[in-house]
Amino acid sequence: MINKLTKIIKDHFKKFLILGWIVLFVSLLMSNNLRNFALEFCRTYPVYAPIILIITQLFFGLLILPCSPLSAIAGVLWGFELGLVYSIIASLISSTFTFIVGKFFKKKYIIRNIKSEIFKKINALIDKYIWVASAIVHANPVFPGSSVGYVFAFSKIDLKKYVLGAFIGMIPLQIFVVGFGSLSRNWAFDKNIFLLLIIFFLGLIVMIYISIMPKLLKISSLNKFFDIIRKFVK
Repeated sequence: MINKLTKIIKDHFKKFLILGWIVLFVSLLMSNNLRNFALEFCRTYPVYAPIILIITQLFFGLLILPCSPLSAIAGVLWGFELGLVYSIIASLISSTFTFIVGKFFKKKYIIRNIKSEIFKKINALIDKYIWVASAIVHANPVFPGSSVGYVFAFSKIDLKKYVLGAFIGMIPLQIFVVGFGSLSRNWAFDKNIFLLLIIFFLGLIVMIYISIMPKLLKISSLNKFFDIIRKFVK
């Protein structure tokens, strides 16, 4: 019985985690006590609060766990402008750190003889298109942006170009998700119906983005897309 329960938890851990993120997000919106406590903590500790956000995202990124809900929570806690800044910083630090850790593994030959065809195709594209590849991957919601540094570490891309691409690629989804969190907080305070409609449509845009972008950025079509982009950056 215990082994069966352990297997269920192991197989569905990320689903449980996503459910946990949803519960936390809804609790921040619906529970006045929890929301006031979190907002007061951010006001009282303006330095420590964003550091906790960064450390949390860094930890989840290292373990290849979902980090996107943290962006929505940042919007709830700090509003759109400051929340967007903190969320982007946390995402960049997490993604950069997994890149550095991956480089360490590569140099120490801890991981060898990777034979996955998809892995090889991805690395071939990275080596060919450098920072543009980083931007495309970070713009694709299918990939865990805070953890893809592990993959890029095995290519020839250097840290500066990786970070540049990561910054450019993550901005659209960050704006949508942080904005969703910020608007949700405003609705929690005044319960405005018009604001609720805006939140609904923004959430719809996020869902469309998440469903469409992976199809637009399939590995089979990346070469043509990269060739078009390169013409503008030469």
